[in-house]
Amino acid sequence: MLPAAITVVSRQAVAQFDSSALAAERRFEQYHALYSAGADAIELGPQFEARMSGISLDRAVLYDRHLNDVGHARTPARCARDGMEHFTLTTLVAGEFHVDSAAGFVRLRPGESVLLDTSRPMRNRAFHAHIITMAIARDRVFRATDIGVASLHGRRIDPHGGGLLFDHLRSLVHRAPSLADTRLIPLAGVTSAILGLSLGGDKDVRRTMAGIRLDEIASFVDGNLADPKFGVGSVLTRFALSRATLYRLFQAQGGFASYVRRQRLRQIRQRLSSGENELSLADLAVAAGFKSESQASDAFLAAFGVRPGVYRRRAREESEFDRARRRLAEWTADLA
Repeated sequence: MLPAAITVVSRQAVAQFDSSALAAERRFEQYHALYSAGADAIELGPQFEARMSGISLDRAVLYDRHLNDVGHARTPARCARDGMEHFTLTTLVAGEFHVDSAAGFVRLRPGESVLLDTSRPMRNRAFHAHIITMAIARDRVFRATDIGVASLHGRRIDPHGGGLLFDHLRSLVHRAPSLADTRLIPLAGVTSAILGLSLGGDKDVRRTMAGIRLDEIASFVDGNLADPKFGVGSVLTRFALSRATLYRLFQAQGGFASYVRRQRLRQIRQRLSSGENELSLADLAVAAGFKSESQASDAFLAAFGVRPGVYRRRAREESEFDRARRRLAEWTADLA
């Protein structure tokens, strides 16, 4: 049970950018820096504009973007250097958007989506385009379809076959920011399931059910992080699972214990940077389910390369732009 002094704050965070709020000579420079963690931005014309909002889900990140005269590239050298391996699902709502996954640029039609593997080179370019992009952890995509992952890079989903996916993503960008944290966790799983339906293939029902069960457990974990006694036994009892089954479900994430530890650390990280919470690290450690402040501090340092106090101080001093850039970089790293 939490001490009375602890107020559990929302872990939900958004990242926003609007080039029109900046001086003309700084607009592209700032945008380039914003996306530097994931791709190289390229200015394509004199009327560069960019407006973006993003929100973190569970092992997925949702972006709503309005772009003009700009492109993005992941070169072979960059792919080898940063080691990213998640997928991006991009849907064109309106405007002009081209993508090159190896064989030259193709133009998407409104309502059409494209799936890209960030471990492989790609380019895109946007002109007065409204696009919705979801970055999705690789294991989520694997659970969504039995189509070979190697053949998914550059896979296009036409407006007819992907109509449900298109409607879902448009609704998601409008509704997700207003949902409670516990409601956000299953959304990435729902999107992955709809993606699998849109891709086709003979999906193994057992894999679909395993994905649903994994999301149910993730929601259960999220609601019990504050309990220091919470662990494997709690889940085995609640879901009538064997240890072997539980490990298999979380194998792609390093096992169940590793997953719970990361979730606790991410909760502390979000609360440290929320700007709304002045609780001591000792209280935050208890609220996240750690036994002591020192245990939480050492784990935080091992995971993120900095002590919690230093992280909080830097977060307090950062600008709105720096906050958005930090969140995008952290969310992208969390997809690994």
